[in-house]
Order: sequence, then structure tokens, then C-alpha cells
Amino acid sequence: TVHPGIDNIQIWNRSPARRDALIETLGADRPVEAADNLAEAVAWADIICCATMTTDPLIRGEWLDQGTHLDLVGAFRTDMREADDEALRKGQLFVDSRQTTIGEIGELLIPMNAGVITKEDVLADLYQLCAGHPGRGNPTEITIYKNGGGGHLDLMTATHIRERCTSLCIRRVILLPGIQYPPEKRCPGQRQQRPERKFNADHKTIPGALLSRAAGQE
Repeated sequence: TVHPGIDNIQIWNRSPARRDALIETLGADRPVEAADNLAEAVAWADIICCATMTTDPLIRGEWLDQGTHLDLVGAFRTDMREADDEALRKGQLFVDSRQTTIGEIGELLIPMNAGVITKEDVLADLYQLCAGHPGRGNPTEITIYKNGGGGHLDLMTATHIRERCTSLCIRRVILLPGIQYPPEKRCPGQRQQRPERKFNADHKTIPGALLSRAAGQE
């Protein structure tokens, strides 16, 4: 959905059986192939998503080609990391939240303690990116995004959509219980109260409901 131009996916897993089971699930509506050589798969890919619980880095910087984007999702403890020092040196670093990644997760903590990178090498988090901080500077940059994860992501998404809706004077917003919208944020003639709406069965989370409503869906 986010990248409709993706025309091929490769999946690597240390367990071939689990890899093949995932390929069977995903392959029904998109081209998915098995990758046996991780180094070759990383060098081939434009976008890499890594979600493991390893404490020994799997992704090596020497494998990353120009213009690659690397998502690091798995590591969440201080002893975990998925990419090596060279990858972090080569990439432009972004995180979901500075407070929940810097000093908290081995992906950044270990190379920072070793002097490989510093806090200043983390260019922005999602708060800053949503506020307009530039992301990728040019097509040849290697970008790395470390996702620390947590419920704060739902809160950030909901808050950003609410602020965007009110600043753009979008009337079709969900007014969540207990939230008072400041008068200066309301559109002329906008009512603070609306008839109660129920979430559709498809809306499993509040941010999901907000996203679909803001898009004009019922």
C-alpha cells in the first residue's frame, strides 16, 4: 500500500521451513521468492525489513548499496542489535522516538558506547518528521530507521491526525471522549459535539478508525 511500485519480494530466515510457510501465505497475491544467501539478498534489495531477536548483527554495512532503506524492527533489549557498526556509519539514522531508543536499545546503545556513532547522528524521530524535518536528502543516501515500538506509536499517530484535521478545518473528525478542542483550533461555526459514531468492525484500534475517518471513509 505504501510502496505500490514494489514488484518483487525476497524472504530470508534462518529456518527455511518458517520462511517457506510465510512465502506460501504471502505469495497468493504478490511475487515472493525464497532467499538462501542473506548477503546477496541485502545487496539486491531497495528496501530491507529486519525483524529478529538476534544479539549478533545480521545486516552488514558492506552489503548495503546506494539508495537502500533499512528498517530495523526486532531489537528491543540493551543486548540486541540487527545491523553492524559499518551499517550505522554508512546510513542516515532515524528512529520512532528518541526517548525509547537512544540509551534503551542495543541497536544504538552498543555502537554509541563504543564511539562508533553519537546521539547527534540520529537525525530525527517520528515527532520531528511529522513536524516537517527532512528525511532522505537524495536518491543515493542509505537510510536506516530503528523502530523501538510501543503504544506511544498509536498515540503519536492519533495526535498527529487530530492536529492535522483541526488545523486544516476538517469537520469530519472523531471527537474522542474526554478531549476538549481549544477554540482557536476549531473552524468557524464548528460544533464541538457530534452525534455518537460507532467504530466499524474493521476498526481494531483508535488510530485505525481515525485514519479511515480522516480519509472520508465511513
